[in-house]
Parts: sequence; C-alpha cells; structure tokens
Amino acid sequence: MGGAACLLLLLHLLCLEVLHACIEGIELEQQQEAKKQQQEAKKQQQEAKRQQQEAKQQQQEAKKQQHLQGRQQEAAAALLL
Repeated sequence: MGGAACLLLLLHLLCLEVLHACIEGIELEQQQEAKKQQQEAKKQQQEAKRQQQEAKQQQQEAKKQQHLQGRQQEAAAALLL
C-alpha cells in the first residue's frame, strides 16, 4: 500500500509541475502579446506624429502661397496705377 500512496503522490506532483509549466507558458504568451500591442501603439503614435508634421508643412505651404498671391496682387495693382 505504501508504494501505491507514493505513486499517487508522485502523480499529484507531476500534475502540479505540468500545471505550473502551463501557467508559465500562458504568462509568457500574455507578456509577448502585451509587448506586441505596445509596439503597435508606438507605431500608431509615430504615424500620427508623422501625419501631424505633414499637415503642419502643408499649412505652412498654404500660408506661403497666400503670401505670394498677396504680393502678386499688390504688384498687379501697382502696375495698374
């Protein structure tokens, strides 16, 4: 009977080890997924920043064009006088 109890105890220990390994595997997967999501968020943030800079450049270009048009109108008006 002692041998059977010992085997049963070993079986329980083995089950605990397998369960522990499964938990570690799940935790590792969760960490990897969190890291992946963090990298994706960083990528999206960088894209948003790039788009913001592009919009700022377009705005500056539009201001420059307006200024040039104003100067052209002034020059045309001066020629008419």
